[in-house]
Amino acid sequence: MDSMDGEPPPILDDRIFPYTDLPMLENGEFSDVMVKCDNRSWDLHKIILCTRSQWFRKAFSGRFHEAETSKVEITDFEPEQVERLLYYLYVGSIKRPAAPLNRFLSYVNDFIMGDYFVIPKLCKAAVGKINRELDVATVILQWAMTEPTGGEGEEKQFDCVPSLLETIATALSKAYTCGSMASGDSIRKCFVYFFTRTSLYHLNRGNQSPIMDAFKSLPEFARDCLVAYEPLGVDLLNVYS
Repeated sequence: MDSMDGEPPPILDDRIFPYTDLPMLENGEFSDVMVKCDNRSWDLHKIILCTRSQWFRKAFSGRFHEAETSKVEITDFEPEQVERLLYYLYVGSIKRPAAPLNRFLSYVNDFIMGDYFVIPKLCKAAVGKINRELDVATVILQWAMTEPTGGEGEEKQFDCVPSLLETIATALSKAYTCGSMASGDSIRKCFVYFFTRTSLYHLNRGNQSPIMDAFKSLPEFARDCLVAYEPLGVDLLNVYS
């Protein structure tokens, strides 16, 4: 057989597994456990879930009810979030968000799922995705800052900025209000670092910036930003005046 005589296929994109088990996720062949969430259910494989998530390993072992019935019901998340979690467990890479504008929130949710289900590599992958997207957003805002203002059709080429900042602010808020996360600092640092690089844009626009609104309404985010800015001697306290 080719799999024994030849070299294994190369790892594509950013997958962490040398082979994708997506066909098994899609058709449920040889499944031996079931995962349910709301009105959705998936026929899955204990060997995949338990070797790639400590949460599932504990659920399907010992004297837990789930171990006896081979069924797990997830009630703390939406079916769409669970579907993205399972895609990662079977494929080894984060699924591209269906709606590009919601990508920041999707990646934050991926991080939350990785934290909850004890999948450190998913958390790390989500942080990488968010940082790459925020790098692009930073360039856009820095470019917008260099453009002359006051002319007719001002900043037309940056019409995307308001919606972009709204989506970032929504994701930022979720990262800071989703409750206790064992590794939550790493995802929050993404947004703090974004703010440190684009603060002039937000400060110049005041209440017109959703990120500035988040700064005012999320004390932990404000604290983290102020701590990050201390070595630079930047005083942001006048935002509250």
